[in-house]
Amino acid sequence: MNRDVPVEYRLNDGPEHRWRRAVGLVESNQSPGQYDDAATIAAWKLCHRLRGNGRFTEADSGDTPAIRGAHKLFVTDDPVRWEVEGWMLTGLSPDAVSATMRISSAIVQWFSDLFFDVAARLDDKIWIGRHILLVGQQTSTVAERQIWREAAIAGPAMLELMMDDYHGRLATNPGDHQLAERFRTQVQISHAPLADKPLWRELIQKNIAFLQERAPHISPNVYRMSMDASLRMAAMAGIADLVNPLPLTTSGRTGGFAGSARLSMPPGFRPLLWPLAGLGYGAAEDSPKRPRRRSRAPKREREAPVCTPSGDF
Repeated sequence: MNRDVPVEYRLNDGPEHRWRRAVGLVESNQSPGQYDDAATIAAWKLCHRLRGNGRFTEADSGDTPAIRGAHKLFVTDDPVRWEVEGWMLTGLSPDAVSATMRISSAIVQWFSDLFFDVAARLDDKIWIGRHILLVGQQTSTVAERQIWREAAIAGPAMLELMMDDYHGRLATNPGDHQLAERFRTQVQISHAPLADKPLWRELIQKNIAFLQERAPHISPNVYRMSMDASLRMAAMAGIADLVNPLPLTTSGRTGGFAGSARLSMPPGFRPLLWPLAGLGYGAAEDSPKRPRRRSRAPKREREAPVCTPSGDF
């Protein structure tokens, strides 16, 4: 692919496209092209500095505590980075993220420019599916960072819930903790490899038990659709011995999530994870559209490169 094209046309690039471009230039001993913007050039200079090859002095490289801090945030890959990314995915500006998390606004801005450039693409569902939700990518172990990203796409309330659950702040509210665990289950289902039958068995059984527990709070139609989706997943995974689900015996529906004092499932959750989600949140009686089949396997999102063998800086 020709990289000397304007940034706005690089539709297949992930959120760290500037950093990936800079590392590629350094590794191939090339200089930036005419379409590389100032942030890409700054990343290219930083990468040279991190490798200690002496091409740039500190004075002429633009090396600052802010850009170093952004790089440290990126390579550390801890809950602070996950939260910064999560808030950006909810649509907050770098200044708003800085105020929310009490991190230097310059660090957050550099992090956004070099490592998580998502602001202009939040309405692009195809790009979000490929680079944030990682649609079609299968793994038996979903990283917590990925769970927070998908929670952020579902909405700020779900992101806050998952962060609080991770940090153990939901101990006094079992309903909220249960909702967080259900969300984790749905994310795992959306990425589970069909070949991993023990994992599928565990996840589907959790899903069926959850639906049976939720039966008094959802409409019969949604219950049937959701249960049918779970059993179809079991058939796809080659698990034929699951116990038949209990019938829906209650006629009333209270809505929301039973036992949760904080929220019903955000409206963004249902269309994103259907038909793999547990469903039945809020006004979910209408049947969501089935997702289109992809004609070919999606590209696998690559890990972003680092500029030193150890990933330090």
